[in-house]
Amino acid sequence: MFKSLASFAIATMMLIGVANAFDGDATYYSAGLGNCGNQSKDSDSIVALSTQEYNGGAHCGKHINV
Repeated sequence: MFKSLASFAIATMMLIGVANAFDGDATYYSAGLGNCGNQSKDSDSIVALSTQEYNGGAHCGKHINV
């Protein structure tokens, strides 16, 4: 999992390809069957996207470098 909120924010911006700032609450969840249809476990490095950023699955299977 991400070590800090800053890493999460940078990773999210890289994933969606924009340089806009985002704000909101940091949350956590238990991994499992994701909306993209992939099974994840808690030790996997995964991020959650808002409905708008999810964009109907446009970012499923994408990878990011942090």
